[in-house]
Amino acid sequence: MDGGWAVLVTPTIAAPEEASAFVAARLAEGSDFIKIIYDNAHASFGLNLPTLKEDTIAALVSAAHAQHRLAVAHIGTEQQAAGAIDAGIDGLAHLFVMIATATDRKTVDFGSEVGAASPTALRSIAELSGRVLLAALFLIAGIGKIGSYAATAGYMAAVGVPTALLPVVIATEVLGGIAIAVGWKTRIAAFLLAGFTLLSALIFHSNLADQVQFVMFLKNVSIAGGFLLLVANGAGRFSLDKRAK
Repeated sequence: MDGGWAVLVTPTIAAPEEASAFVAARLAEGSDFIKIIYDNAHASFGLNLPTLKEDTIAALVSAAHAQHRLAVAHIGTEQQAAGAIDAGIDGLAHLFVMIATATDRKTVDFGSEVGAASPTALRSIAELSGRVLLAALFLIAGIGKIGSYAATAGYMAAVGVPTALLPVVIATEVLGGIAIAVGWKTRIAAFLLAGFTLLSALIFHSNLADQVQFVMFLKNVSIAGGFLLLVANGAGRFSLDKRAK
């Protein structure tokens, strides 16, 4: 065996060529990130267990990143930390112990950059909060149009948009907002809302000589950018999309 702790019941990998399949299998099991054991237990227990080679770690990191997941390494020494950093690792377990005596500038700098917080927990909370904040604007706007249907229809007619499209606009905002908030079919919903938001900017806020309209135009563009990030990264852990996997 080229890697892993044989004394633990953990999945193992023997060569870099197995990295993609290994990562895919862990994600299929429900993993949110990939944790790599790169520790022969010598520093902690005086043992000399088999561990991974750095080319295999680098392959695992690349495979995790290809699936938009983080890769962290369980390390026991500064040398192992440096090797994991060279392999492109996103985080180190036991960093708080290692940093106190670290002499390698690269290792110290890495510890300062990543800190001691849990990247998975922070990322999951940020993903959910971001989706809710984006969705709130569209839910409020869509429901508001129902209450002021006639006024909204008149505004659309004034800029040359057929009023028959108002029900479609309301459905897009309300249903799209709900889909984003709960994380259902997120990439599709986000893509459609990004297009909807940009189209709205071009139709209703195209008078860029007017400062108010210019700000409204940029607001729509910024919101579309947020939706495109959802298209690229998906809804995240706290979502119906995640539960469906």
